[in-house]
Amino acid sequence: MVENPDAEPGHWRVRTLATPPNPLGVLVGFAGVVRLDGYVYALGSQDPVKSHPIFAARWSVEDARKGDLLHPEWWAGERLGWVPDSSSAPRRPLFENGQSELSIHVDEATGRFLAVHTQGFGPAEVVMRAAPALTGPWSGPRLVYRPPEYYRPNVMIYAGKAHPELAGADLVLTYATNTFQGTEHLSDRLIYYPRFVRLSRCR
Repeated sequence: MVENPDAEPGHWRVRTLATPPNPLGVLVGFAGVVRLDGYVYALGSQDPVKSHPIFAARWSVEDARKGDLLHPEWWAGERLGWVPDSSSAPRRPLFENGQSELSIHVDEATGRFLAVHTQGFGPAEVVMRAAPALTGPWSGPRLVYRPPEYYRPNVMIYAGKAHPELAGADLVLTYATNTFQGTEHLSDRLIYYPRFVRLSRCR
């Protein structure tokens, strides 16, 4: 936790926060973090489960601001809702086949939640899901963009996200590219940079 985030990064005072045990092996917050209605939601998938079911934990904004992460609540499905960390109830993913990095935001035009992520390993496409609430039910993924790098040998496309805070289109997306070919890391200046995509709403 950064205790003085308004200072220059070189002057930050950083301390490690205590967290509860994590028997599920969920990379909490790695997929994304959302602040909504008095809570901070941390999304993550299980490691090393490659199907990436997306689980959600949450803390009150007040606890998160104090750095108290010892008592999260977990989503346990529609029947049980949010349960305390001490509960023996099984945790349920918000949806299956997500990604280790993604974004979730509320679409201002429709009031629906939109999730954006890549789908695939290596050559991947950018997909979108929708839901009436953060906890779902979520639609299946729909293809919104196939990057031109999709057909490049040894390509890795990942980290698809939406950026509703950016101007210039109905919705701005980004994704990143990399390569499985080690020598290209030093010779190709065009990889490992985010790509920006302008998405237009159907009218």
